[in-house]
Amino acid sequence: MSGEDIARRYSKALFQLSKEKSDLQRRKFALKLIADLFNRHKRLATFFRLSHVPVVTKKNILQSALKDVEDETLIAFLCLLLDKRRFIYLLEIVRCYEEMADEEMGLLEGTLKTAYPLEQSMMDKMRMALEKKFNKNVVLKEKICPKAIGGGMLFIDNKYVDFSLRGKLQKLKTHLFEGSL
Repeated sequence: MSGEDIARRYSKALFQLSKEKSDLQRRKFALKLIADLFNRHKRLATFFRLSHVPVVTKKNILQSALKDVEDETLIAFLCLLLDKRRFIYLLEIVRCYEEMADEEMGLLEGTLKTAYPLEQSMMDKMRMALEKKFNKNVVLKEKICPKAIGGGMLFIDNKYVDFSLRGKLQKLKTHLFEGSL
């Protein structure tokens, strides 16, 4: 079984529990915070992957680190991942859970990379156009990418649209080389 399959299976189980208790949004937020913590602190993530550290020790550290988290189901889930030696898939599980929760809540996340920051009115127009196209509420994140030169690149719903000046120049270059051969 691949890591993707394992992550999907565990995230689906947590998703079902969350859906039953109407905790999708709250749990998604908590999982995102935990994933961000492990992304920022690579040594912590490495510690939880070490096979020679007893699971009991890892659980104690995890429970003390999350003592302020009022979600016993989530803590029990994370401990289960430790017991089953599946904690290495945590970030992938979080990603899969977020996809399922967003789908259930009618949300679609996208990333817009532009050479320069856009005005809020332009971001709102882009978001509204995407909401109309996909018939979902869209959360659009903006990232600055100077390599775009001008225009931008949109990543949404497993789709990629390149309307950057750099992309257009690349297409022109490819077309010119193909045409001359």
